[in-house]
Amino acid sequence: MPIVSRAGAPHRGRLRLSAAAAALACLLAAAPAHAAPAVTPEAPRASRSANPLPPQVVSAEFPSGHNGQEGAPARTTGRFTFSPGGGEDIVSYTYEFGSSEPSARVDVPPAGNSVTVEFTPGRMGPHTLYVYATDRAGNRSVTFRYLFHAADPGLPDSPGDTTGDGYSDLYTVDDTGTVRFHRGSGPDGAVGVPVTVAEGWDGALLTRRGDWNGDSYDDLVSRRADGKLRYHPTDGLGRLERNGEQEIHQFYAPGEGGIDPATIDQVISLGDLRPSPGLSTPDLLAVVDDVLWYLPNMGYGYLDAAQLISADGWSDRTIVSPGDLDSDGRTDLPARDTSDGTLWLYRGSTAADGGTDPLSLADDTRRIAYGTGFTPAAHPLIAAPGDTDGDGIADLWTTAPGELRFRSGGGTSAGIPVTVGADGAWDRVRSPA
Repeated sequence: MPIVSRAGAPHRGRLRLSAAAAALACLLAAAPAHAAPAVTPEAPRASRSANPLPPQVVSAEFPSGHNGQEGAPARTTGRFTFSPGGGEDIVSYTYEFGSSEPSARVDVPPAGNSVTVEFTPGRMGPHTLYVYATDRAGNRSVTFRYLFHAADPGLPDSPGDTTGDGYSDLYTVDDTGTVRFHRGSGPDGAVGVPVTVAEGWDGALLTRRGDWNGDSYDDLVSRRADGKLRYHPTDGLGRLERNGEQEIHQFYAPGEGGIDPATIDQVISLGDLRPSPGLSTPDLLAVVDDVLWYLPNMGYGYLDAAQLISADGWSDRTIVSPGDLDSDGRTDLPARDTSDGTLWLYRGSTAADGGTDPLSLADDTRRIAYGTGFTPAAHPLIAAPGDTDGDGIADLWTTAPGELRFRSGGGTSAGIPVTVGADGAWDRVRSPA
């Protein structure tokens, strides 16, 4: 029976469409079913964009001082252990003592383990270690600041002993302007391998005996090519303090003894001829042309007006930084006559205030012949930084062609020379202290 519309007319086209749709449905029903393709999630990419945590620092000798805790005495070698602040794969630590810009790197094999470094603080008081960690991806932590305190090492050093080990040390400047520290290594006058502590000091005069800044350590005094006198604090281990040098000025009224440091031909530190309680004031002695001058120290880097000690005869003498050579409690002055090589000892006498009378250090009636053969050709340089053999009398070091020689000090004469250095480098030394 034909399909009839509501209008009553048959619709043959709609019949054909319905048949086709039914056929398509049959085909789809007969086709095998297929599952939708599986979507595999992308594997997460390895990423270490986050910085590691700051390292931890532990030291048995110098624990953290943020709560005021004090560690071992200054000059004690401390061990500082760095470890990761978390579970990061740390491969290195970069650190510095006393500088907020670390540059010393230590690698950590295998990654993630701790590492230990050593450091010896020369001075008592606060010190700061700066350290950061770097992981395998190259990310670095923020810099960790570790504060610690070194205790007072005890008694002040004896003259000439810059490291507190009981042996006298030497400073030298050579023909290139390089300043080196030679640490005393025993009572026989031997010194260790030199360490460079300054450069660019061409033509400098050096001297040393006394503490200029009240820290109980001997300081180095120089007159350099710019004509200025300076003192250079030492750090308790022979090094010169960073940015610690201070110019030495003079107080004097018009017409009084003002000396232009640029005109000084020789300068030595006497120690404190007239000690003042609670104030460290090492005095100086200087040769200008043929004249010997006494430069009393007022403290805090200032010299008082220069005092004339002797008006002539000193251009042909080599003055040596002294000590008490005759054991009478007064400072003495060794002076070499460059014309015949006689080493004279000017014996200091007691001043009215109980100190050493500076005039006695140029009094020919108080001098004795301390040694002979000390010509400039045989012994170009002479130094007497301190007592290294422990007998209470300052000792002598002299240079000889290619050598350094040591003589034990005596009350009336210098001891038998012993060669303690023979590497040839001593020919290049221009000033010892």
